Amino acid sequence: NRSCFFVVQKLYKLLVKIKYIYRANIKVNGTPVRYIGNQIEDAYFCLTDMVKDLDGESNYYLRSWLRNQSTLNFIEVWEVEYNEEFKTIEFDSFKLKSGQNSFMPSVSALSNLGCKSLFSKKGKYGGIYAHVAIAFHFANWLSPKFYLGFIIAFIENNAFSVKRLWS
Repeated sequence: NRSCFFVVQKLYKLLVKIKYIYRANIKVNGTPVRYIGNQIEDAYFCLTDMVKDLDGESNYYLRSWLRNQSTLNFIEVWEVEYNEEFKTIEFDSFKLKSGQNSFMPSVSALSNLGCKSLFSKKGKYGGIYAHVAIAFHFANWLSPKFYLGFIIAFIENNAFSVKRLWS
């Protein structure tokens, strides 16, 4: 039901605009990481929060991660699976640039390609947000310790849903 998907997607965008979407955070190794969404398993986590306690600028970590070929491959797989507005052909030419030194990808460039797995938000709840699957990939790229902490925090905050999946 593709039409149902589009109705839900438009409703979600409307709810975000009028701020009825649930906002919360989880603590990962003591670092609060915000997320937006009605259910944690479909939430968008703030990648900017994940790197705020690391040395250096958050933009450095985010751009370095986005330059990574495996990151672009993972984003592409997610987009093809869950986003029918994704521009696959344009993304392929974008991905070819990933090996070049001058390649500096941004979330806005990905948005122009129809990507929905990541978005940038300005203002009070600002930052780079990513779907939970993409956030797990980012946490894994950051460090094994942070990745394990993210897994544990996710399970602790999502215990009921995880128990349902395992029963």
